[in-house]
Amino acid sequence: MADDSALIDRVLAGDRDAFESLVRAHQHRVYTLLYRLLRDRETAQDLTQEVFLKVYQRLADLKERNKLGAWIMQVAHNLGLDHIKKRRVDAFSADFADELTEQRVHGSLSSTPIESPEEIVLKMTPGTLSTLIDGLDIKYREVLTLRFVQGFAFQDIAKIMGLPLTTVKFRKHYAMQILKEKWLETEESRR
Repeated sequence: MADDSALIDRVLAGDRDAFESLVRAHQHRVYTLLYRLLRDRETAQDLTQEVFLKVYQRLADLKERNKLGAWIMQVAHNLGLDHIKKRRVDAFSADFADELTEQRVHGSLSSTPIESPEEIVLKMTPGTLSTLIDGLDIKYREVLTLRFVQGFAFQDIAKIMGLPLTTVKFRKHYAMQILKEKWLETEESRR
């Protein structure tokens, strides 16, 4: 965006008001992503501040000025994962073959009516959807948050997360399958 480029120029020239404008424009999205990753408000707030400190320190290195928002989210993503790794949580395993989960999901899906996960998600209330997303493993929760809460395109999500586009799409698809299963379980328990 031309506005982002002008804003970056002003920040690099030392304009503190311009940097405050940059923070105000992006802080909600950064905080939302970090909160969804970490599930801790205070830590998400602290890391949000750290994100913008890093953004300020590295802004001159930004090559694609029109991708400022995606770059800021990439910084947030990386800081969030670093924080998780420091807590010794193996939340971002590259191994997709979680056999128990895969068997559970595929086993229960075969006996359900034929409705796509997207159709099921459209039936959910925002509160139910949010609760179910919060219950997902971090690698799936982050993709859904970036896609459906933050509105990023898959290509931008791949760049933010440092993953191949096919992996991002797989994680979205798999997460949607899990959401469908969980929602159907919830609906059956209400009957």
